[in-house]
Amino acid sequence: IGYSDSNKDGGILASHWALRLGQREMSAAARARGIDVRFFHGRGGTLGRGAGPTHVFLEAQPAGTLHGEMRVTEQGEVISQKYANRITATHHLERLLAGVASWAMVHREAAGDPQHAYEAEFGAIVERSRAAYRGLVESPGFVEFFSQATPIDALEHNLIGSPPPPP
Repeated sequence: IGYSDSNKDGGILASHWALRLGQREMSAAARARGIDVRFFHGRGGTLGRGAGPTHVFLEAQPAGTLHGEMRVTEQGEVISQKYANRITATHHLERLLAGVASWAMVHREAAGDPQHAYEAEFGAIVERSRAAYRGLVESPGFVEFFSQATPIDALEHNLIGSPPPPP
């Protein structure tokens, strides 16, 4: 599940909602065919790249998508924060393991993730959010303003970050 790439089209809220619905639909299709699915979450150091507290991240996963196992990659910028010393690394791994185990049990009981009453209303909020985001980035002069108001040009020319630069 790629969090940062999907944000570029509709903004963070619309992106995360689409990823949630996609996971739920893929899980339902796989379950109907007797296939176990394990999602691989690529999380970065900012909210837009899927970052945040591990327990909050796990709680946000759709029911029926955690089966006691998951794959996650964490970008380089968070490695030192979470794994720089043994105590911090142990704490983070304990939270991740406990979170996956507990949510797998909750999800097992709620397999299928029936639509909740909030989903229709939340879908409307998501669409308004997406429209506002697209309205901003597509507005006349936005690209020029963004280029002048931020250091984006300097960042684009540095060979830093993720993914690696093309050959």
